Amino acid sequence: MEKVQISVRRLVEFVQRSGSIDSRMTSSDRALEGTKIHQLLQKEAGEEYVAEVRLSIDREVDGVAFSLDGRADGI
Repeated sequence: MEKVQISVRRLVEFVQRSGSIDSRMTSSDRALEGTKIHQLLQKEAGEEYVAEVRLSIDREVDGVAFSLDGRADGI
């Protein structure tokens, strides 16, 4: 049986892909900016916000075994 492993991150990146291949507007501090924005969104989400939730599921579809595993924010 064929087995396919997919990370939660790669699945979300695929589903939510958009934008342009033009990278002229990127900053050298992009990772730091992303971290700051992420922390701000977590803080504004309130007490019910749950960060870094572990997700894992295994399913078989048409003879292919799929395994999805990873973490998600904002559950």
